Amino acid sequence: MKTYLENIKTKYFTIVIMFLFFSNCTNTTPLEGETQKPTITQWHLVNVSGGISGVNIDFELGTIIWIFDINPNNYTDLLYVENNNEDDTIEDGLDHGPYPTSTTIAGDKIFLFVDSEEYGEFIYSNDDKLVINQNNRSNGEQGSDGYIYTFERMVVPLE
Repeated sequence: MKTYLENIKTKYFTIVIMFLFFSNCTNTTPLEGETQKPTITQWHLVNVSGGISGVNIDFELGTIIWIFDINPNNYTDLLYVENNNEDDTIEDGLDHGPYPTSTTIAGDKIFLFVDSEEYGEFIYSNDDKLVINQNNRSNGEQGSDGYIYTFERMVVPLE
């Protein structure tokens, strides 16, 4: 059982990690005479693989977009999903709409929860890729019929 201090450290670490990974605003210094335009970070679903039937589906950029709105001040983290896939026969993750999210750390891994349900291991790489692997669970169990969602990061200006 974790002590109170360990729980505080875990929550703080999770907030910092999520803020670094999914901050919607970029902070670049504009050149002299330029004004800085606000931007937003979008995660575009580019591939879904796995599942019981062993799917391997590629999506065009812009078909399914996830935007994380992480607010470390009041713990109201949301995920906005824009799902423009019209083919209901293929796996594409979450439907269009907002979802409350949270994360937890188990060992050295981060796990995403959507609507209070564990969604999978959260793997971010430095090459602007995000993978959510539903075969890895925070309790250490390994599955073989979960989906693996691969996203590409895009930073776009707000209009």
